[in-house]
Amino acid sequence: MAKQISSKNKAVTPVRLTNNELVIHFESPKERKKIEEQKKIEEQKRVEELERQKAELKRQKDRASILRSVVIFFLILIIGSFLYLLAQYVFPKNNVVVKGLPSNLGLVYMAPKYLAVGDENAVEITLTNLDSIEPFNGTVTLIISDPTNSVTSTLDRRMSIPIKDLFPNDKLTSQFRLRLSKDPSTEIISFHFQITLPDKTQYFSDDGVFLVSPVQGIRSIWIWIVGASSLISLIISFLFDRFINLLGVQK
Repeated sequence: MAKQISSKNKAVTPVRLTNNELVIHFESPKERKKIEEQKKIEEQKRVEELERQKAELKRQKDRASILRSVVIFFLILIIGSFLYLLAQYVFPKNNVVVKGLPSNLGLVYMAPKYLAVGDENAVEITLTNLDSIEPFNGTVTLIISDPTNSVTSTLDRRMSIPIKDLFPNDKLTSQFRLRLSKDPSTEIISFHFQITLPDKTQYFSDDGVFLVSPVQGIRSIWIWIVGASSLISLIISFLFDRFINLLGVQK
């Protein structure tokens, strides 16, 4: 009797089931099938949403690529046009050996082919003392035939360069700095050099010409662009990124 009583009083440990086990245990086949179908539908929706997101991302990348190509095209067009203007009106120079001078003096000048209103230009001269014994002394003056006084000097309005004791076979290089301050009355401006010796004897070179550029300030613009090229690149890059963001395009 004692053994039977102790077995009856023995504690019984309950079996704990998880929620999933309970659900599976009490689900009917019809309910299980319905849940499986619902899971398939949700999985299909998830796959479709991923595909939709991928397609939208591809469309955004395509739009960004097209926009980038359009921007690059216009940039190339603008830069190409500007480079054409530079090649036409800024870069060309005349390199001339001057005639009509004293026999003991050689003069070569390099001058821009075109002058543009508002630009500062340089006429560089190289003088050579051709005498093998005596030094050369005198003054070289740039004389511009401009009835409207459109061309002015930017070096304290000096248009003369004094030469003192240029030794035999030596060379001297100097510049006249000029500015076309307003539109001239003609498209061609003539100039020549006057050499004045200490005894007041004067010599006159053959005429040279400046052509007038139809584009005002192009040399100044070019100089500014060269000086600010890094800043301009950063600004263009920033503006392009902002434009892309405004369109809602992901790069």
